[in-house]
Amino acid sequence: MSFKTLFQNTFYNELFTQINSYVYNSRESLNISSYSIDDIKFTKLDDFSIKSIHASNKSGDFIVSDLLVIGFLNIGGHGRFGYEKDSAEIWLSVKVKYLLADGLHQFSVLKIKPYVPSSEKGPTPYFSKEFVPYVSAKNMDSIAEDILEQYYP
Repeated sequence: MSFKTLFQNTFYNELFTQINSYVYNSRESLNISSYSIDDIKFTKLDDFSIKSIHASNKSGDFIVSDLLVIGFLNIGGHGRFGYEKDSAEIWLSVKVKYLLADGLHQFSVLKIKPYVPSSEKGPTPYFSKEFVPYVSAKNMDSIAEDILEQYYP
């Protein structure tokens, strides 16, 4: 089982509640397109899938990650032949915080916003996909000193 699958299965209800609330509160400003509906009046989250997880930072003992989430929506509204129903997708960027100690704990959603693909790579991630921390050469001495102070006082 991949970390992405474990993460989605463990926090499905919490994520669904937060994403559904975001979709409901932002329904007027969401960029949803449909071939059969011209004027969308009804928007509801049906399901979602986590496309990717990027562990981008560390806040104390917590890990802050950016999730790329695809939300599957049921939409309704007036089309050419009256009121019609359709389905649509929305891509969201979800920033979450959690504790990784003997499992996943103390999960919270920090921010949800529409995903905007860009050519920028963004900030350098703190961890690799396998949760190995990235260490730059200029920080090696300070990290080594911290380890020595912690284990050899």
